[in-house]
Amino acid sequence: MAGFLSKMPPAVVHRTAEVHPLSLRVKGAEAILVYRDGAGTPNDMPLRREGGKWRVNFLTGLGGTR
Repeated sequence: MAGFLSKMPPAVVHRTAEVHPLSLRVKGAEAILVYRDGAGTPNDMPLRREGGKWRVNFLTGLGGTR
């Protein structure tokens, strides 16, 4: 993750690091977190429950919910 973030402009890293949750949709061991980033752009993040903890399932492109 550090290598991925090091290639992004600092303003983008800051904007995407700020998360304002709107909803969490859970179905079994998978979930979708819908949130607004630091710029107010709606996004979603797929999550998966592993070992009793929620983890990012995979990274999607920036900007916009599905």
